[in-house]
Amino acid sequence: MDAYDARWNDLWAKLLATFQSETGHPPPEQLEECEVDILQRLLRAELGVTVVKKLKRNLPKAKRTLQATARRLQAVATRLWSAADAEDAVREVEVLERNGDWHGAREAYAKVLVLSPSRFTDLAVRFAQLLHIMATSSDGDPDACEQVLRQALAGEAATNERAILARLAVFLLQDGREEEALPLLQSAGYQYRLASWIWRCSSAQLSVDTAGFPGCVFDNALLPSLFQRLQQFLAPDSRFWSEHGYNEVTGSGENGYFSYIQTLTGQEQNALDAIIRHVWEFLKKGGYFPRLSEAKVAEWWAHKRPHACGHQMHYDSDNEGIGGVRNPICSCVLYVMAPRGIGGPTLVTDQVLASGSLGRRGWFVHPNEGRLAAYDGRYFHGVVPGCGVAPCSEEPLRRITFMIAFWPEIELRPFGADGLAGSSRPAPDPSHFLEIGERRYTWHQALSLPSMAAEAAGNLNPAPAPSEVLLPSNAPVWVTLDGDPMPDEAGLPDIGACFQF
Repeated sequence: MDAYDARWNDLWAKLLATFQSETGHPPPEQLEECEVDILQRLLRAELGVTVVKKLKRNLPKAKRTLQATARRLQAVATRLWSAADAEDAVREVEVLERNGDWHGAREAYAKVLVLSPSRFTDLAVRFAQLLHIMATSSDGDPDACEQVLRQALAGEAATNERAILARLAVFLLQDGREEEALPLLQSAGYQYRLASWIWRCSSAQLSVDTAGFPGCVFDNALLPSLFQRLQQFLAPDSRFWSEHGYNEVTGSGENGYFSYIQTLTGQEQNALDAIIRHVWEFLKKGGYFPRLSEAKVAEWWAHKRPHACGHQMHYDSDNEGIGGVRNPICSCVLYVMAPRGIGGPTLVTDQVLASGSLGRRGWFVHPNEGRLAAYDGRYFHGVVPGCGVAPCSEEPLRRITFMIAFWPEIELRPFGADGLAGSSRPAPDPSHFLEIGERRYTWHQALSLPSMAAEAAGNLNPAPAPSEVLLPSNAPVWVTLDGDPMPDEAGLPDIGACFQF
């Protein structure tokens, strides 16, 4: 690789000088086996690695010339340098994505492609997602996502080929190109897929039918003073996102999924206590979840996503299902910021594990600022990626959601020595910052109660009455790859056979 030629020339000169210093003579033009070994040992020492594949022994004399040996050692050094630089570029991608520098992240991905094509194949799905986000935000090439995925499929065999096929199929299905997507799904080993009406996100042709929905949806369920406080807390430039290293492309923090625990008993300690308990009392009063009065704790987390980002279908569970599925009494989504045309709807289905069959009916909950959706956490649900191009705006538009799961009990998982956020951490005390290891958190200090009370006292406008939202619904949820109805004998197949977003 030309970029490393100058670096190699300097290193080779150093190897030759060290060889002469050790042996008392410069390496001859025709090397003995032991002299080849010396040069290789010196290379290992200079590169700072303990393992470099040994050059073949018993090579013919023509391949033991100094020039031929130099070429082989240069190839070894170049591979190591390019692999190391590729990993540096991958780390650079992480930082740039978390900082919202999508153009910089795109350049870093391109660097990985040049330095290590095999490593790039591992990252192709994520790179394609970034390119799709940029294109649907009017800030990129609309064909780039598809090109990257097809390039990855055409390259050397990848361990994540199924994931690449699946990501390309999502792109094609949402683009209305079902005939192109189906061979990919067959090749990936899928048997069933979500029905076509789900992929396009539109409710224009759907009937309004809330019957059977495992919960309720309301607008204006939260008092204006509480909702405004939540909007301030989770504003796009809030410290909450930056201090958790939140990555909008992946929808996760620096350490992956993270959530916090608030108790539902005793005196309120912070603004989130007030917000969560208000939702709890509102839902209990409506009688939608008979066991909700048994809840003792609430787990909460939040997301900030661009238009094209969804969330895979899942059952809500403690610690993301690690150690087995354990569902909350009730799960809630509060749409904190929902710019018009940004993001797809939440899809809630009538599918539960205990039924032994795939879901038949689904409901769309479209984003709307101030909307509260609450449903039984046992039911299969997710967020459909936004279709088409997002509305133009000078400022980045994001869908921001605040999720709550009510539990009778849940394991509290304290911060470790590294101070990284994770599943069901204890909510920090807003009266002072939290410092653990090298981590310093201040986001929670914006949740003190006195300032919230002052804001509420100053708001004399009457609160709008909560209004129940009727939901667009349709069936079926699942179909065969060809779009035919599910056979009765299908039961509940392995989830890996069912294609979703």
